[in-house]
Amino acid sequence: MATPQEQGPFQMSIDRLRGELDRMVEMARDRGGKALDAVGIKPPMAAMFPATDIYVTNDAGHLVVNLPGFSPEALDLNVTGQILHIRGSVPKEPQDQSGAARLSERHTGAFDRAFTLPCAINAESTQANLTHGVLRVRLPKVANEIGYNIPISKDEASPSYSPVVTSPAGE
Repeated sequence: MATPQEQGPFQMSIDRLRGELDRMVEMARDRGGKALDAVGIKPPMAAMFPATDIYVTNDAGHLVVNLPGFSPEALDLNVTGQILHIRGSVPKEPQDQSGAARLSERHTGAFDRAFTLPCAINAESTQANLTHGVLRVRLPKVANEIGYNIPISKDEASPSYSPVVTSPAGE
């Protein structure tokens, strides 16, 4: 970067562009790996751990998280407003000191993921179950988020509505 005395209009434009690009990448990182993939940037593995799916049904939001080897006691799961946090820690495996690692892809250490839920939920009715390394969380929607059909009845005593059809003048 140029010193303030060397900065001309061109250098200032480049610096502004660099700052804007950095801001966009940081925003994409905050919004998750799919946003980064959309612009061709691979997020760090730690940002994608644990692998998570979120989907919504008519009455609830659902979260499915891969957490192999975890016990429920090793996890912290909480909801504040529409933000769901999952926290935990993966202990580092003891290594045989006689050899050097050739490949290391497994995440170790603490993780903390926050997800903005796609709907308002009833936190008191949330259910979570960890079975065979898969955490399933059901987050029921609040009553005003659940869509429902309004029945329409026909009142036989009143006349039916029929639209008035007018023909163009002169016909």
